[in-house]
Amino acid sequence: MSSVNIVHNFKNFKVKVSTNDRLNDALEKSIIHFKLAKREETRFVLFHNKTPVALDLPWRFLNLPAGANLELLELGEVANSEKPQESTIIKIRFIVNQHYGSIMQESNTSDNITDVLQNVATLQKWDDQYLKSSRITLQIFSKMYTIEELTNRSFQSLGITNSLSVRVTLPIDETQTNELHSLPPEPVITQPVPTQIERTIVPEVEIPALPQHQPVAYIPSTTPIADQVSQVEAEDDFEMTVEQARRYQQILKKKTGNLGGPLMTKRMREEMEQNSKSHIVVSECLVRIKFPDLTYLEIRFSPTDTTSIIYEQVAESLLDEQILFELYHPHPQKYVENTTDKELVKDMHFGLKTVLLFKPESTNTNGPFLKSTLLKEATVLSTERSDKEIKQSSQSQQKSSQKDPVVKKTLNKVPKWLKLSKK
Repeated sequence: MSSVNIVHNFKNFKVKVSTNDRLNDALEKSIIHFKLAKREETRFVLFHNKTPVALDLPWRFLNLPAGANLELLELGEVANSEKPQESTIIKIRFIVNQHYGSIMQESNTSDNITDVLQNVATLQKWDDQYLKSSRITLQIFSKMYTIEELTNRSFQSLGITNSLSVRVTLPIDETQTNELHSLPPEPVITQPVPTQIERTIVPEVEIPALPQHQPVAYIPSTTPIADQVSQVEAEDDFEMTVEQARRYQQILKKKTGNLGGPLMTKRMREEMEQNSKSHIVVSECLVRIKFPDLTYLEIRFSPTDTTSIIYEQVAESLLDEQILFELYHPHPQKYVENTTDKELVKDMHFGLKTVLLFKPESTNTNGPFLKSTLLKEATVLSTERSDKEIKQSSQSQQKSSQKDPVVKKTLNKVPKWLKLSKK
């Protein structure tokens, strides 16, 4: 909000003005402040650098600097300074409500507003009840005036020096209000309620969870990784799931400094990740041990189990149960102590899924490490699918079998740079 400094007889008065305020309001405030309200207000004008300022324009159109000094002078003083305030002829468009419409009227800025309005009433042939009514209101710019407030007031006294439009509001007669209330109500159009379509509920396929402490083996694929990647790129019908898209979005957020949110430092991001991890409730620990021959052993544990139970389960699954070995976290490589005092979640901070590295003490052993019974029932890593993916695929197959075949569009293909690895 800007302000102007009004000077009168070596005295200053600061008035705050907004972008839509007119200086005529500031003039009235300054007249009251300098105790000049008893005099005729038409005798005062505002000057900026010996140039009269338009009082009927908003502040943003005057092109005056903030804190401008405006001089408040009487018309007699202006005449002495060879700058008389002459009255000019302006065109005023009166817009009257009811059924009278609008009319253009030429008048002098020094004319009385009520006399001009009376002339408009005779030209438009207003009813007698409006000619004698004191409830007529006039809207000049954004300010409302009653007819009593404009008695003995001229356009020049309101700061109007240019052509403008005045909206005249005539009071509504009681007979008209009764007619409005007596009108029949508009018929209510009732829209038909759409019938609900019965949807066939597809029963969820319950996948039995593996019991705890039951080892499952995984072996690497015989197909080279380069051939697997080329085979994936050659596929035309690559479909991205919602979970994969969200995971890809999280990767972008981390790389671009939490995209879509406040910029944070590395320390702040680590604290946020630590807080988010602390709220995760771990009901079961899925531990996967990687061996030097690229085979894996997956075992489910309870959060209250200790690390000694992990060592016991791994030792029972080995081909040579007497072999000495150690377990490490992959990165950063940290030794997992074989103890009965520390729980997996509470003390060792294991999550829902944890990967450990198997390291034998003797470096001469190259494998195989697992028993033959486990290797016979092992699953190939390239064709491995999680329980959640199997559940989603089974549900999607059941839904697609019930729906009509949909023609695929080439625009729905995902570009190669957006494809995620299946590792």
